[in-house]
Amino acid sequence: MIDIQAYSLEFLSKLSKEFGDEALKSYGEIVEAMEAMPESKLHEQNIDLYLLYELQKRSKNFSQKMDLFMSDEKIPAELESLKSFWNRLPHRLVVSYLPIVKQVAATYHEVKEVDNDHSFADLISVGEEALYLGAKKYFESEKTEDFRSYIWDFLRKKMKQEMVANHPVPHGIRRKVQKLADLRETIRLAGEDFDDDRLMAELDVGPHEFAELLETEAIWAGGFDFADDVEVEELDSIDPSPNALAILLQIESEDLLNSALRQLDDRERQIIHALYYDEQSLKQTVQNLEMSPSVGKKLHKRALRKMADFVTDFDESGT
Repeated sequence: MIDIQAYSLEFLSKLSKEFGDEALKSYGEIVEAMEAMPESKLHEQNIDLYLLYELQKRSKNFSQKMDLFMSDEKIPAELESLKSFWNRLPHRLVVSYLPIVKQVAATYHEVKEVDNDHSFADLISVGEEALYLGAKKYFESEKTEDFRSYIWDFLRKKMKQEMVANHPVPHGIRRKVQKLADLRETIRLAGEDFDDDRLMAELDVGPHEFAELLETEAIWAGGFDFADDVEVEELDSIDPSPNALAILLQIESEDLLNSALRQLDDRERQIIHALYYDEQSLKQTVQNLEMSPSVGKKLHKRALRKMADFVTDFDESGT
């Protein structure tokens, strides 16, 4: 069992050689906080991490000095191991992954003739707050999954919750509009003809309600599905399988990425380029490619799965 008081004193004293007495000023409070932690967290691999966490919470000046110090390529050998710990702290994760907020917001923001009170700046604001909360949750729960894939999904859910809660069109109507769009697509793919009478019969609605659905669709969806057309509990992730997106995000070899892209057909490749290279939303993408949202979603999931399978097979075979 680690002697918290002795270990903390030794650790903070080592830091004081670089940062003066700043590192030792909160010794008593830090020890008290460390002793209140579950013993399972305070093992040899993590105790330095939590000491840094408690110290940076109590000293903004120390945090600023550490940020500057850790950016120096010539870090003393005895402090080199602290760099990886420092970059795992919530505030460092926020700094490192702030650009991803804009990427996620771009997948939801739509310029419409009728504003739904969600400007791009609104989504950025929601995302920045969610990034901090997500980073803190990720740190405190000691998650082992890649932070980028974790926070991407976390941000998407928070932004969608915000949009669902504030959308001016009632959820029940949005669901019917989505069902109408899906019904059209199903009939079209089957090569069958359809008219308003058939659509009303399939949806089990009368002429007046059907007219209202068409009007709502024309104003708010432009013929496409809503960005917030599902219950919060049913939120879909951009990741179609547990590790597909995480695998793709970790591809560092441009040659491997290009090889994975070559496994796709033309429409799948267009979807991936639009969503990830051009940072378009799904609505923008399907509109530009002249396909329905349901087809776009299916192509997107299929493309990610193909690429992830290719990368996994490559890693296993090494060729």
